[in-house]
Amino acid sequence: LAGGPEPLQAATLRLAAAALVMLPLLAGLPRAAQGPRPAVRRWPVALAATLLGTSAGIALQQTALAGLPGGLAVALLSTAPVMALPLAALEGDRPGWRGGLAAAAALAGVSLVAGLVGLPGA
Repeated sequence: LAGGPEPLQAATLRLAAAALVMLPLLAGLPRAAQGPRPAVRRWPVALAATLLGTSAGIALQQTALAGLPGGLAVALLSTAPVMALPLAALEGDRPGWRGGLAAAAALAGVSLVAGLVGLPGA
């Protein structure tokens, strides 16, 4: 926090380091066997989700950690699986009523934590 890189610079540095490590490993991956192919091309969606999720996720994480109290930042970051629930339908997943109830409880808990941060003595 004191004099380090800006959150977006830190996110870029982390992604660049990961790319330098991971890209050379692609040459060693086995080629996919020829077999039945899915009716719909899914790689554009997977690529967009990976790039957007990774880039935006790390940038938002760094921004939250730099600008918020630690407990609140961690509470907000822990809601990532809950935020993914609306996107589950795109993959054909159907979370049941228990999943909806768990998501509502998680959002209520984070709302309580976020509401308590501004109180005196918090």
